[in-house]
Amino acid sequence: MRRRVVLLAAATTSMVALAFVLPLALVVRELAEDKAIGQAHLEAQSLVAALGAVDGAVPRQEIVDAVRPRSPREVEFYPDPGPAPGRPGDEEATRVRRAFDGNAFTADYAGGTEILLPGVGRDGAPFVVRIRVADRLLHGNVFAAWAVLVLLGVVLSVLATAVADRLARSLVTSVGDLVATVRRLGHGDLSARAAPGGPPEVVEVADAVNNLAGRVTVMLAAERRSVGDLSHRLRTPLTALRLEVDGLRHGDERARMTASVNQLTAAVDQVIRAARRPASDPAVATDVVAVVRERMGYWAGRARLQNRAAGLTTVDGSRVVDVDADALAAAVDALVGNVFAHTAEDSALAVRVYDAGRNVVLEVSDDGPGFDAVEVDPDAPATMGSTGLGLDIVRRTVEGAGGTVAILVPAGGGCTVRATMPCRRAIGDRRRPALARTGPPEPR
Repeated sequence: MRRRVVLLAAATTSMVALAFVLPLALVVRELAEDKAIGQAHLEAQSLVAALGAVDGAVPRQEIVDAVRPRSPREVEFYPDPGPAPGRPGDEEATRVRRAFDGNAFTADYAGGTEILLPGVGRDGAPFVVRIRVADRLLHGNVFAAWAVLVLLGVVLSVLATAVADRLARSLVTSVGDLVATVRRLGHGDLSARAAPGGPPEVVEVADAVNNLAGRVTVMLAAERRSVGDLSHRLRTPLTALRLEVDGLRHGDERARMTASVNQLTAAVDQVIRAARRPASDPAVATDVVAVVRERMGYWAGRARLQNRAAGLTTVDGSRVVDVDADALAAAVDALVGNVFAHTAEDSALAVRVYDAGRNVVLEVSDDGPGFDAVEVDPDAPATMGSTGLGLDIVRRTVEGAGGTVAILVPAGGGCTVRATMPCRRAIGDRRRPALARTGPPEPR
């Protein structure tokens, strides 16, 4: 925008300068011609008066010879009309004879303008004085005046452009600060505020952005308090459930129930921590391989109870992405939990973590009935009795890390959910996928 304002100012000033300089240049040319011809007329009249005061052609010629070296113009003296023109094109002789007829006039010739004045001496003899003004005398100072006019136009254009650039800079600076504030708000920094400055319209927009940011901050704080209060309310039934589990007599059943209650308690604690975490906190670095192995260690025990084959394949080393560990664990639980919830107990489950260029891919597959067409879109309403929150959790977590989620439905049945995330760095990476663990993992 700054460049456009400067170009507009330069173009406008240039057109205005041309509109004044061109007519003024023509006026200067005409004034210079009028001045040169006026001086020649004055000199011719003075010479005619001097020649008319003497007798004889010889004294008159002597006066003319004395004047010539002092005059920048060409001075001629005719004591008689001379022979008649020999041909029609002899314009010089024609003009001289016309002046002897008593006519004073100005005429153009090949090199400039000439003035012819008739006169009569004391002895009654007629004569004619001719003074020629060459083009160099007519336009001698015109080019210098034109150069001054052009320079003045250039200086005015440069000054106008500089002033426009300064004004545009102040406008662009205020708009740039406003854009930077909006970008900070877009990246989650709700403390960002725009400093009002610049034109009134920009100040009004900055005030509106600040009011919007304040309103969003208040609403988000209220939402977090609501979620935190709801999570705290769950602690009471969880405590009662834990007491009921402690009263079970069968050891294996009590261990399983205790593990489930612990997982639910951890999930509630995670919700409380997420509600208390400021929105502007950056995502921490998380090892995808470690989180997937840890969660599959939990789900392996559930798979054995259902006689379900659960395979895990990972790459060597670590794959670090920009996402919170608890959020990534919740996404893995949502993907695997969907398989347990919507497939038969003997349906196989396969989890893979592999490289795809600079990305790391988490893929969860099953050989169940697959999704309905409407369920392929994570934003679409879910069927089969699902709340639809599982895929939404996965989508928000992966997109928060800068990745994408794809759902593949093979023609032969089953379903594959593929989450692709940018890998920030790899630790101990040998850059080749390897089978880290096969079969059901050991329960933790």
